Amino acid sequence: MCDDHAICRTRQDVENGYGMQCRVIGYYDIRPFRTKKNIVFVHWPVLVLGDSTIVLLESFWKHVNGRSLEEREDLVGKLVEAKGVLHREPPAEEAAQNIAIPCISPVEQIEPAEVEL
Repeated sequence: MCDDHAICRTRQDVENGYGMQCRVIGYYDIRPFRTKKNIVFVHWPVLVLGDSTIVLLESFWKHVNGRSLEEREDLVGKLVEAKGVLHREPPAEEAAQNIAIPCISPVEQIEPAEVEL
């Protein structure tokens, strides 16, 4: 991806990019998310950055099924670059109880990374 979007590889990069179009580089993974009662409510695609920061791919409040199964199978464990708008937390309806995890939503493009982590 060759464009003018800011490149984010660390928590500090992500925090500096909130509200902006960014290219986030990390390892594609699926992580469980739990309720306060420790019950898994969803397994969700994330990027794991070089400093272990987790960034959600889309908001699980707005995208019930997450990313496609084909994408998950193709990309899990691979270094990828996702382009989209960075948020401090997943975009949600006003009544939703939210979590403080950075999120890219909407994800405009995701593909194997051509740059190093």
